[in-house]
Amino acid sequence: MWPTQLFDSATILTRDLKPNQEFRFEVPPSTSITIRLTAGTAGTAELFGTELSKGLPYTFTCCKSAIYTWTGCSLSIEGTPSVEYIAEETPMATYLNLHVALEKLRVAASDCPPTTDGAQGPRILLVGPPDVGKTTLCKILTGYSIRQGRKPMVINLDTAGEGVLTVPGTISAASFGSVMDVEDGFGSSPMSAPSAIPVKLPLVYYYGLEAAESGVRRYKRLISRMAVAVNSRLEEDIESKNTGLIIDTPSFDNQTNGDLISYIVAEFSVTTIAVLGSERLYNTMLKSFSSQPPSSQSQQSSNVNVIKLPTSGGCVDRDAPFKKAIRDAAVKKYFFGDDKCTLSPYTVTIELDSPTFSLWEIVDSSTENKNISFLPIGEDESSLQTEDEVVRKVQAATEVDSRYENMVLAVLQVDARDVGRKEVAESAVLGFVFVQEVDEKERRMKVLSPVPGRVPAKALLVGKWPEGMFLT
Repeated sequence: MWPTQLFDSATILTRDLKPNQEFRFEVPPSTSITIRLTAGTAGTAELFGTELSKGLPYTFTCCKSAIYTWTGCSLSIEGTPSVEYIAEETPMATYLNLHVALEKLRVAASDCPPTTDGAQGPRILLVGPPDVGKTTLCKILTGYSIRQGRKPMVINLDTAGEGVLTVPGTISAASFGSVMDVEDGFGSSPMSAPSAIPVKLPLVYYYGLEAAESGVRRYKRLISRMAVAVNSRLEEDIESKNTGLIIDTPSFDNQTNGDLISYIVAEFSVTTIAVLGSERLYNTMLKSFSSQPPSSQSQQSSNVNVIKLPTSGGCVDRDAPFKKAIRDAAVKKYFFGDDKCTLSPYTVTIELDSPTFSLWEIVDSSTENKNISFLPIGEDESSLQTEDEVVRKVQAATEVDSRYENMVLAVLQVDARDVGRKEVAESAVLGFVFVQEVDEKERRMKVLSPVPGRVPAKALLVGKWPEGMFLT
């Protein structure tokens, strides 16, 4: 399932980096490379904030990444990347300065009594257009914070990406108190198999659509639910409270997303907005949060700092096939693991006529023809979406057919019996199953499950993202 290669001495490359240089490389989905920080030589190196161990092999596939050194180092590369070069101009010094500024705020928060408002650490929101390095910066800030002995709460609101500690199409939050995985970034989803990196337990909500604009009403509700859960967790975890939040967002590239950004800022009590790759968006954020006099601003927005950060020259546009390959790999890894840890999912049969079978489907409001020209000023198309249009129940007797094959289903935390639309729309996720086959004649559905036994008698939710795929 996963690409493997045999290397010989002819394919081993050596790259010597000077201080403050970066080795950038790209690996297509069909191949893999192995990189080592040469043992026995001076110097250190890091990948997106996480330090590499000397002599330890790190395998990469289907990625566009970079290894940075502050001191200079020597790298050994087995295999042939599709693109590889050494860059001298990087924004790492700026990113480090941002980390230092955040750390000063964390020190001040740690000195305050736990029950006071001053004990709350900085909450930074990363925004910008597609492919400008938001997730990369999120990893860097998280890695630096962990190396400082902190415990940041990382929140991923980007449903179009590959997911953080879960499958694509979700929003998630997790507290990071241990080292991150060099190869996998934030790490893998929770599993029962042995792992060299401590497993994180995320809070996950399944959104099921590619763009936040496709279902703004439900997206905002999930953000609100997550914000309440995160704030409750921080009150019980003083280390995470002092460290604060690092929030990654979907791609925002124009002022039409201003309302959604403002909503996120308000719900998570964001203190800093970092804008990457868009001068226009930066000025829009300045006008929204910094230009008004304090007397006319809300207390929330008056405490928000807006900063502009440079984009790394290593950020390149990722085409649609490459992004789909990353999403497919994330789903495959959830069920089958990878070369380091192979998993064997279980095949489970679900009876469609069972009283505990309850399948719901997410509605994409952007595909419906709605006339928004008559809406009151300040309202968007989400105002036209009623409670019934957020999710709908699939009739097992007539609607469950082969179109649901090769789709991911979210197993929610709410019971299947007598569950309503509101509970389904706002429920967190227990896990996911993958539909292998729907037998309409025998009224059965065969699914892959990461755990043995029957699928819990919980409501199942299917969306349109991630799109259908073949797990072979």
